[in-house]
Amino acid sequence: MAKPLVSVIVPVYNAQKTVPAALDSVLCQTQTAFEIICVDDGSTDKTPAVLAEYAQKDKRIRVITQSHQGAGAARNKGLSKARGTYVFFMDADDVVVPSFLAQVVDFARKRKAQITLFDGGVLTDGHQLMKRSSSEFLARLDPVFSLKSLTPADRDDFYLETPLVPWNKVFERRFLTQNHIEFETTQTSEDIYFNLVALGLADAVAYLPETYYYYRADQKKSLSRRRVVDLPAACIAIEGAEKRLLSVFSDLSVCEITERKNLPHVLKAFVRFLKETGADDVCLVLTGPKRTEHEKVFQTIASFPKYAHKIIQTGFVDDADMPALYSGAMGFVYLSLSEGFGLPILEAMQCGTPVISADNTSLPEVGGSAVLYVSGRDVRQTAAAFFEIYSRPALRADLARLGRQQAAHFSCARTSGAVMGKFLSLAADK
Repeated sequence: MAKPLVSVIVPVYNAQKTVPAALDSVLCQTQTAFEIICVDDGSTDKTPAVLAEYAQKDKRIRVITQSHQGAGAARNKGLSKARGTYVFFMDADDVVVPSFLAQVVDFARKRKAQITLFDGGVLTDGHQLMKRSSSEFLARLDPVFSLKSLTPADRDDFYLETPLVPWNKVFERRFLTQNHIEFETTQTSEDIYFNLVALGLADAVAYLPETYYYYRADQKKSLSRRRVVDLPAACIAIEGAEKRLLSVFSDLSVCEITERKNLPHVLKAFVRFLKETGADDVCLVLTGPKRTEHEKVFQTIASFPKYAHKIIQTGFVDDADMPALYSGAMGFVYLSLSEGFGLPILEAMQCGTPVISADNTSLPEVGGSAVLYVSGRDVRQTAAAFFEIYSRPALRADLARLGRQQAAHFSCARTSGAVMGKFLSLAADK
């Protein structure tokens, strides 16, 4: 059999009612040089018989079986068997339009894209219910771009505009295999790490503003629909992706000194606090690698020579050492101007450290009523917050207690999907 142009990988679990429509939508593609790899993830209904019937009818369909391990393991198994130049991960209860492979693959080949993004819509009761609007932000980017070339702010916008799901992307298979990019094998959030790493490592990403994929909003028991919001699993995935990408992005570390972390403002507020109170038994500790591009931070420190000895720069701090640093601090200050989720304040609260946070983006959603909020632009207000934390032991104790309670809300699978979506960009999550 000739080498296929595209490998369509479909993890399947108890999808006897929906997988026929999914497979039919692929089989009627105008681009016919494809293979379909169905990975049966231990189905207990009639799915195996349905898949066997389809494989008998069309030799482009291969069926692989495995014990029930989840969508991530099933997709990895399919990827290991794929032969196509391009790879597409489809869910067993969704459909694609007939022109999908022809147009997206042609688009990807012309632009030599390693990842090609496109839009999706919602399917309910077998009818196209809604098309997802094309992203104006993605449309204004270069025809071929990389996240490495975007500013931190644009990178944040990118993740807000781009759901971290596998079905809205076609991947160059060589790019995935050469970079050893695979799905995690957890039961939830298995695709977060995969998408973050793939998008982070890609040198050529392209966006085609057309709707080719429709996912069902009325299926509850299939493999892909059994996703629950599990923040601990998601945080592990994010942390793993962060470690993988630290050599690519200089500002991914939660403790990195970058412009959007607003450290010059923190420094000015801290010095104002020292001047107004005369406090001599407190220091400001800055963590994160010191780089030449952080000139604003260094200039701000140099502008206060009288207080320079009160500002300690640790350099890079390993993740394993951060809990000790949090726990030993009188307070934690996080005045980021652009934040997807706010993992650092969650970590501080888990350690019982009182938190001063900016009142913007998603940070109040994470901190709730357990955080002292200030404007990230108001030096006087921030200095006053320093004084509150410094001078009121009872307030510190209350914030520590409330912070642990607030952090505990994020340790269960019932965590709010809205907060999750802020950071993980899952606006079109199933």
